[in-house]
Amino acid sequence: MNWERLIAFEVVLTPGLWFGWLKRAVAYLDPGSGSYILQLIIAAIVGAAFVVRMYWGKIKSFLQGRRIAAIFPPWRAHTIS
Repeated sequence: MNWERLIAFEVVLTPGLWFGWLKRAVAYLDPGSGSYILQLIIAAIVGAAFVVRMYWGKIKSFLQGRRIAAIFPPWRAHTIS
């Protein structure tokens, strides 16, 4: 079994076993918890948008099948990281 399959198996198996043994959750979610969860969701969306914006040229060239060097002239190639 290769590493990717082993990791995927563990990611699926661990929560399944954990939640399979839980009988009853005795928990309380106050309004602060809901606000925190909402902040996490918004931060994930903004973070994903930022990453897409930062790498948009690379993503676009990959989807179009072009190379990065073909997009940017050689005198600007050193400014791209």
